Amino acid sequence: MIRAGKILQPSVLSPFVNGFLPKSALVSNKGLSLNSNKSLTFTFDSASIFSASSYSTTSQQQQQQKHLTARDKLPDNAKAILNYKVFHYSTIIVAVSILPTIFAQGTNLALVSDIALGISLPAHLYLGMEAVINDYIYRPALRTTSKILVGGAAIIVCAGLITLSLRDGIGSVVSALWK
Repeated sequence: MIRAGKILQPSVLSPFVNGFLPKSALVSNKGLSLNSNKSLTFTFDSASIFSASSYSTTSQQQQQQKHLTARDKLPDNAKAILNYKVFHYSTIIVAVSILPTIFAQGTNLALVSDIALGISLPAHLYLGMEAVINDYIYRPALRTTSKILVGGAAIIVCAGLITLSLRDGIGSVVSALWK
């Protein structure tokens, strides 16, 4: 394994890139000076350091944030467990409903499996995308907007699949692609 020398470590290089350290979001706008012996000196006072990240908080907000201790209760995760169970069962319903939809076209079994697909597929779509949004979108306004858009898309997909299942059937539409 190759290791960088001490000169290439972030703590040494940070003053040259305006005080940025990985995971710090602090930028210094002052503090670089030359000593009488021509060596660089880095001085930082609290007034010269400001927050540069859009995700960082001010010092007042940092003081108001409460960290969990051993005596505190953990947040309720009942909604996350319910979402996971619905996502898991929707996967099973989709897997079981595909075969009757394709191979039993025009029967009551195909109608039941089409309606099951029309409901479980959009639920699977929404819950899967909601998990991705929760994991990768950090800004609350953008997260809420994304969830609303995905929810709207899931409702449109649900309405379209139910309409298809009540008219010709999803299986006949899929088999028409190969005719």
